[in-house]
Parts: sequence; C-alpha cells; structure tokens
Amino acid sequence: MSGINRVRQELHELAELSGNEIKTSSYILSYISKNKPDLILQDESKCGLIALFKNSPDKSFIAFRADIDAIPFNNQAEHLCGHDGHTAILLGLSDFLKNREFFKENIVLIFQPSEETGQGALKMLKLLESNHIMVEKIYGFHNLPGFKENDIIIKNNTFACASNGLKVSFKGILSHASEPEKGNNPVQAFNRLIAYVIELNRQAPVEDYYLITTVYAKLGDLNFGISPDQAVLGFTIRSAFSSDLDIINDLIINYSRLLAVEYGLEFSYELIDEFPDTVNDSDLLMQFKSLLAANRIDFHEIEEAFRWSEDFGHYLNHYPGVFFGIGSGTDHPNLHNPKYQFNDMIIEKAISVLRILIDN
Repeated sequence: MSGINRVRQELHELAELSGNEIKTSSYILSYISKNKPDLILQDESKCGLIALFKNSPDKSFIAFRADIDAIPFNNQAEHLCGHDGHTAILLGLSDFLKNREFFKENIVLIFQPSEETGQGALKMLKLLESNHIMVEKIYGFHNLPGFKENDIIIKNNTFACASNGLKVSFKGILSHASEPEKGNNPVQAFNRLIAYVIELNRQAPVEDYYLITTVYAKLGDLNFGISPDQAVLGFTIRSAFSSDLDIINDLIINYSRLLAVEYGLEFSYELIDEFPDTVNDSDLLMQFKSLLAANRIDFHEIEEAFRWSEDFGHYLNHYPGVFFGIGSGTDHPNLHNPKYQFNDMIIEKAISVLRILIDN
C-alpha cells in the first residue's frame, strides 16, 4: 500500500459531517505542515484550511480545492462520496510542492469543509479575500463512478447543475373536524400547488435542462378531530443555469402567493441548500484539453451537465477555473451508495493531472 493510499484510509476513519470537520482539519494540518508551506490559514471554526506555497514574486496564485466533509448514514458520518480521496489527492500534491525547484508558480491548496450543504466554498472565499490572496485561476475535481478508471471527464460550459431546496408554508385557521367551515384548512392550496409543480415539469419555462422534485409534503397531523391550519411543501429544484433556477423559483413562489391570497392564507417561503451552477471557463478548459492530449492522458468530453450540484460554482463566480471528473470505474458503486468506497487506484493519476496544471 502506498503512503498516500494509507492517508486516504486514515481520513476515511475520521469521517465528519459538514461544519464539524475539526479532526479531519487537524489531520490535514499535521500532514501538510511537514511539507513546509509558506503560510497556513484556518477559518474561525477550525473546520477548513488553506495552505500557500510561494515560489514567485508574482502576487497571484493558482488554486486547487478539495472538499473534506462526509455525509450522514445510519446516524453517523460516512465517506460515501469520496471526499476522503479528494483530500488525499491534494495532500499528495503538497508532497510535490515541498520541493520548490520543481515548479515556478505560487500555489494555494484549499481544504474546504461543508461542500455537501453548499456553505463551505463561501467560507473559504471569505478567508482568501480577507487575507488578500489573489487567485489567478482555480481547479476542482470529483471522482466519478460509471466512467472508465482514470479517464478525465470534462465538459464545456456547465459541468454540474445549479440547485436549491424551496420550502413553502401555508397557514390558515384551526377548527374541529366536524366544523371545518369555522376554520380555514389549507388543503386546497396544498393540492393545487402540488398539481402546479407536476404540470410545470411538463412545460418548458426555460430552454435548458431543469427538474423539480417534490421531496416533502405535510398537511396537519394524524388527528381525526382536527381540521388543520398548516401545510408545508418542499421541492428540490435544479437547472443547468443559475439564471433559469431563479425563474423556476419565482414561478413557484408567485403561484403560491396567489393561492394564499385566493384562499385567505398566510404564506412564507425559504430557500435552502443553495448551489450555483458550476460553469467552466472555456479558454482554460481548452488549455486543459491540450495539456491532457500532450501528456497522453485519456479524457472523455460529455455533452450534458451532471444533474447533481457542487458548491465549487461559488469559486467560478469569482475566478476563472475548471472543474473536472476522474473516472472511478464503469462498475464502481455510485456516489452516496452504501456500498461505495473511494477507488485508491485513481489517486496517483489524479495527482499527476494536477501537477501538469502547474507551470502551464
């Protein structure tokens, strides 16, 4: 077993949920300190960190990011998305960066917490900006089951969709079930909103890909003596572009507001787990493709954006960059599958790909 594979397995045992990655961050700090970065920064929560390797008088940096959080499974944290592998890859890159004679650029490694909740990238951006770290370009990556092992997966424009949760709440007036006319049961607004969302999925309010999934629906409680006064619905909305996501959100919110007026209900809504679209810079992607070809690294260019979301899009709203995939194997269990485990056979190839992005 190679040393970096052992690191991945040790990180696997430290799995922590979003916003709680203190042990994981401490492990990263201990490991990367041995490679003598010029500066290490941590956010206030001590859940994420940034390491700077300076090798040029230039003030700008090439950035590489790895997500470090796990997901909840069976009432505990489990690395069922491969963030332990992503972290090991970036730590492996730091082993290369300790030898300054091998590269000319300034490099910043971002070990980001809370990717699964869409909150970590904004925290790391704040840490970068508050310390006046100028990023010239940024790269991120994710292991991808279903693709040939070690193939690099690329996509022009949108790589992964924008998404958010939308919670809609109606409130009427409680009454006895025998006298519903003395209250205001939100059942009609509840039913019509569900029907509207089903129909909206059949229509084409935007030109590009979008999907609305009803994930939660609750009307009152299982109490046969009460005509309820509250209804709550939850939708996950995703689209190829953040601008289209805004359109679909507005359609549902405005229709819900109209229903509330029609039925004399109070109305509120909340946007949750907001992820922007992950849109690659076309010029940098073209350069990346040329580097892969020149180094005889197999790559596969996909035509449609992945439906899942990735908060790396927040970085791409600030800096030009590229997000790409690394094939984990065509028969490898899917991400978030209980049988999933990161494929250690892709770590060395991933590190080599990151290395060719330095000084090019």
